Amino acid sequence: DWSSGEQEQLLLGIPYDHEVSIYVSCDFGHGPKHSSTIVTTTGPVPDGYEMPELIHGDPTRYEPTGQNLLGSINVDGGWQEGNFWKFIHDREGRLVWAMLTPHENWTLWTSIARSGDHLVWDELYEWPVEGQISQLHRMTLDGTILESVDAKGAHHAFTEKADGTLIWPSFGGLDGGEGEWIMAAAPGGEPEEVFHCEAYMDSIGFPSICAHNSLFWHEPSDSVLYSLYSHSAVLEVDLASGGVTRAFGGVPGAYTFDPEESAFDWQHGVSYTDTGTLLVSTHVALNDFETVVREYEVGEQILHEVWNFGVDEGLTSFTTGDAHR
Repeated sequence: DWSSGEQEQLLLGIPYDHEVSIYVSCDFGHGPKHSSTIVTTTGPVPDGYEMPELIHGDPTRYEPTGQNLLGSINVDGGWQEGNFWKFIHDREGRLVWAMLTPHENWTLWTSIARSGDHLVWDELYEWPVEGQISQLHRMTLDGTILESVDAKGAHHAFTEKADGTLIWPSFGGLDGGEGEWIMAAAPGGEPEEVFHCEAYMDSIGFPSICAHNSLFWHEPSDSVLYSLYSHSAVLEVDLASGGVTRAFGGVPGAYTFDPEESAFDWQHGVSYTDTGTLLVSTHVALNDFETVVREYEVGEQILHEVWNFGVDEGLTSFTTGDAHR
């Protein structure tokens, strides 16, 4: 369908600063015709991006369903304002795509949309800058913004339902008041308050301030796993009613652990696996930065640990990161 004249085509997955050979093939019904080959080099790594170093890789043990790593990073380091980049690296550690979030706003959680044809990423204003509204953006890799959703008070991880509904944690909810809320916005709809964490804590006789770090949408039950680092607890919140159906960890009435030493602390990356087990990345114990992954079978008011990785391996991290089956 191209007209004559100069044309442009975005080719995905080629690293920066990489020599490539390109030719054009056309078939007008009499067999393919090939243009001459052009040898060229892709552009340099963007200024300000900090390249990682691949120390070791074992292709025989790569996760089999993907070939790239999508993420975001503050190249100025740590949990502070700075230059946040969204990036894609290939298996060899080479950079194939990168984009800087403007104005030193925060981007903590870049993900592929459920539809699979664009990215969803957060541009956080509320934290650390007050008085501005955070947004969640839908964007193609060429930088075209498809939709921007006002996500007042957004912070930490968000998630998306199969129908495109976006769900995020919010300091202050719609009115910017006290406490933490779970918010949701259906495609084309306005944000709504789903769950008020402090109100729940009051209702169980455990008044306290909530602080979240991870969300996971569970499609069979249309609920979210809501991880609270403030309580070393995970709440399962029904999205239709806004009620807590189950609680794991450090709140009254929560499921306990078997064995007791498998209890999680400062947990992140909570999810249910396809077999219904609970998977978390966690510190091995309170005030111990050794980081492990734990998997639990969900029993009657108890979590039975059925697998772990990292115990006595000497792996440490401050915020523990994510765990994916």
